[in-house]
Amino acid sequence: MKKLYLEEDSSLEKIPIPPRESFFQTTVKFLLREFRLIGAALNSAFADPILLMKYIFWPKSLDRGIRPEAQWFEVKPEKSNGVGLLLCHGFASTPEMYREIAPKLAESGYHVRVIRLSGHGTTPGHLAQTSGAEWFASVVWHYQIMEQEYDRIFFLGHSLGGTLGLLLATIYPIDTVIAMCSPIELNIPPARFVRQASIFVKYWPRSRKRRKFIKEMGTQTYLVTPLYAIAGIFEVGTILRKRSENLKIPVLYISARQDHKSLLDQPDKFLQYFPKLPITIKNAEKSPHTLLYGPEKEMITSWIIEWFENQI
Repeated sequence: MKKLYLEEDSSLEKIPIPPRESFFQTTVKFLLREFRLIGAALNSAFADPILLMKYIFWPKSLDRGIRPEAQWFEVKPEKSNGVGLLLCHGFASTPEMYREIAPKLAESGYHVRVIRLSGHGTTPGHLAQTSGAEWFASVVWHYQIMEQEYDRIFFLGHSLGGTLGLLLATIYPIDTVIAMCSPIELNIPPARFVRQASIFVKYWPRSRKRRKFIKEMGTQTYLVTPLYAIAGIFEVGTILRKRSENLKIPVLYISARQDHKSLLDQPDKFLQYFPKLPITIKNAEKSPHTLLYGPEKEMITSWIIEWFENQI
């Protein structure tokens, strides 16, 4: 009778099956990984644990008064080219970052209006009470004023400001957007718990390098970051990705190759979520995240002016 099965041949080499990790081993590995991440973040912020505790737990003012140098502003051209141009800063920054480039854009004929996002230019305590919805409302408010005077509106945004501009263009008729170092989808797993963590830790200090840069440049931004507000960055990105099919305009994405590691893959994320979009990507190889203050700021300014001129 013919056998319908194969007998095991002891001469055949067996393929070893690795033992499955126990629940205890998996948990230990996860905790070690998370503690290493937290340790690296602490080390990047302060070597002095006492000073670290001061920055994290020290009560912050809830003053909502806007600092004079952080107010929104506009620069009108001597001879208009018929285009309104909205500029938007990033998270924890202010309109001040555009003080140098705004007049240059106005010289090219644009009516430049520089947005101040809600909660910015005041205090960390005030920023901690705002969210993505309120930041987007700030952008919409400035857009609705600009559209009363101009049929064509361009948008330039840095970091969070660029993400908000892209989201605005999925709803309102923006002609073109330049997004600089703007987050589309950040791969930072612990950030999903940032709102829960903010119950216990209100503010996170910026790194020594970043604080030194802020003081040297004299920029009016914060030395600490309110954790609660960080979640708003992820909220804006999530909504933008869900509305990706509604974005159909030409976009210039400028990437700073000396940026934070979590932002270096954002041009690829942009192409992933907007595969049919007429997009141009330019890489500033020597620039940090604050690329308009970096060593290639003149080159980046020329990219911006040239892009907008080609869209007229």
